[in-house]
Amino acid sequence: MRKLSILLTLSLVFVSVTAACTQDKKDSAVENGSIEEPSSTAKNENKELINFEEKETMSRLEQGILLVGESIKGGYYLTTVQSAYLNDSNDSIVVNVSVKNVRGQMIGLSELKYTLKDEKDGKTYEGKVLDQNPSPYDIQVKPNETVELKIAFEVPGTADEYMFYIESSLDPLETHWKIDKLQSPKN
Repeated sequence: MRKLSILLTLSLVFVSVTAACTQDKKDSAVENGSIEEPSSTAKNENKELINFEEKETMSRLEQGILLVGESIKGGYYLTTVQSAYLNDSNDSIVVNVSVKNVRGQMIGLSELKYTLKDEKDGKTYEGKVLDQNPSPYDIQVKPNETVELKIAFEVPGTADEYMFYIESSLDPLETHWKIDKLQSPKN
């Protein structure tokens, strides 16, 4: 019985010392500043920034405005603006677009019209498909296939921001892409 009480006492002392040492390590870490909670103002600022960005994105999408790299899917096409840039002579804007046939049958792209609009002055420019063989009016896209198109717009001077529209009589969409931060392809 005496051995049992000594063993229990030693066990209790060991557990107490271990717990005390562990608590000391936590306290010293807090004192040294290695464990640091973000301040409530930093949390609030971060939360406000995220909320602002989310609200801005939601507002933009409600207006039907997409950014370069974003896609829209209709009943016939899945359309994505991949990139936009100034050509080498800075007198044309080139928009790279991918058009995927999401319909179960072959479709032609001849009915698509491409427009670039300067939102500040209201001027619009008609686009022409570049480097396409066969001609853009003869392109037939098989189901689930994607075609990459380069659309050129001759502009007299470049603005800070444009809106790019794809008009389709078969698949009308109320969506357009914001084209900004244009650079020449070398940059």
